[in-house]
Amino acid sequence: MGEVDFKVLPWELFLYGVFIFLGLGSVFCLGFMRIFQGRVRVGVTLMSVSVVVFFVSYYFVNRWYF
Repeated sequence: MGEVDFKVLPWELFLYGVFIFLGLGSVFCLGFMRIFQGRVRVGVTLMSVSVVVFFVSYYFVNRWYF
């Protein structure tokens, strides 16, 4: 791995990453809490949705910016 130059990182991409991290992290944690509460189907659904959205957003960010 090389060094990362943050000077060339556009603010739109940075803010998009922050919002995706916060949003998906919250949904994933809610899913985790639902599993511990015994509502397994809802928890697995929330966690699955967050993982799918993460991979789709990763695909589109790498497709548009790189």
